[in-house]
Amino acid sequence: MKRAEQVEHSRRVLAEALFRLFKRYDYDKITISQIASEANVARNTFYRNFSSIEDILIYMFESSIEDALKTLSSPNKSNSRTMVEWRVQFARKHPYFAYIQNQPKLWLLVEKYCQENQYRIFELIEDLNSSTADPFDTIFEQAGMNAVLGHWVQSDFERDEKSVVDFIYSKLRQFEQ
Repeated sequence: MKRAEQVEHSRRVLAEALFRLFKRYDYDKITISQIASEANVARNTFYRNFSSIEDILIYMFESSIEDALKTLSSPNKSNSRTMVEWRVQFARKHPYFAYIQNQPKLWLLVEKYCQENQYRIFELIEDLNSSTADPFDTIFEQAGMNAVLGHWVQSDFERDEKSVVDFIYSKLRQFEQ
């Protein structure tokens, strides 16, 4: 494995460990030693990759934002069904994103460091939802989708992706009528 791949692998392992700890402990109670232990690595490995727990949050958020920007910028995300499918796939691939979004303290921390990319995401989503003329409708749709996806992530993906897509899409269709 090349050095860059090793670094990325270590960072991902530490981020996944932090996410698993989020499920059991409040953010304020998690320590670097716990993260290293959960990831089965030495504390030094943590410090070679991150300087703080906040750095892991920023890494997690920025990696998910990069994925979102790449995907949302592609021309095939032009209708609401494919948008819902993308959001469900994104929630499965980046489950910590839904968790962070639903934790006000963490969301504010991440927002502080990643504002520019976050606003680019919101602009792309708004462009894709431009069929909804009223911005309150768009916000309501996004909040509802975020709530469903957050619950799905916290239930450890209890339902399959297709049933979650079908559920969200049917609710959005009802809302449009």
